[in-house]
Amino acid sequence: MSATSPAPALAPAPAPAPAPAPAPAPAGPAVPTDHPPDPNPNPIPIPNPNPNPNPNHPSSSDTTAAADAAPIEPAASIQFPQDDDADSVLGGESVNSTESLSASIFEYRALHGRTYQANRDYWAPNDEQQSEGLDILHHAFVMLLGDQLFLAPIGDNPGRVLDVGTGTGIWAIDFADQFPGAEVIGTDITATQPTWVPPNLKFMIDDCLQEWTWPENHFDFVHLRGMYGSITDWAEL
Repeated sequence: MSATSPAPALAPAPAPAPAPAPAPAPAGPAVPTDHPPDPNPNPIPIPNPNPNPNPNHPSSSDTTAAADAAPIEPAASIQFPQDDDADSVLGGESVNSTESLSASIFEYRALHGRTYQANRDYWAPNDEQQSEGLDILHHAFVMLLGDQLFLAPIGDNPGRVLDVGTGTGIWAIDFADQFPGAEVIGTDITATQPTWVPPNLKFMIDDCLQEWTWPENHFDFVHLRGMYGSITDWAEL
């Protein structure tokens, strides 16, 4: 019996060809599909010339420009508060030297950063700095007189008292506190006195260089100090 030869082995099936690689994407930053491309990929921050986000408030540069363009007012109108019964001080007496109670008495003129009375040729300012100096001078006078407001022998009931050139009114206030039974009036050409004063004290705008306002011998005590540079003729006064 003859031997049979084995069947030839089958060759393996060829492997499938590899799929072609995808084409490379073009160079450049990826762009989101839901936003438009940025035309400036490397922006430089620009400072905001107007840091105030509120449009109702102008920027500092706008304010400065507006201030430079605004005209400079030579005088400021300052309103001095008057009590309802302020006119009762005058009564039926003459008002010749108190005619300055018109609106012009409250107009001040500015010069080198200080304010002065607009309708009087007076050398001293009438601003807050001057008021502080007058109050300091008042305390110096009191110390000089041995802690006294005056040296005149007026007794304990001075009656009617007039403080001419009262300034800030500090002497008149102290006097009215010391003599609550006295009727004290402080006069000046500038309305720089306070409104909260003792009940027996009133302030008036009055020019002592004009015709005398009150009748003769009306006051029991007339006080005057620190009027240097204010009185042109002491004998006439």
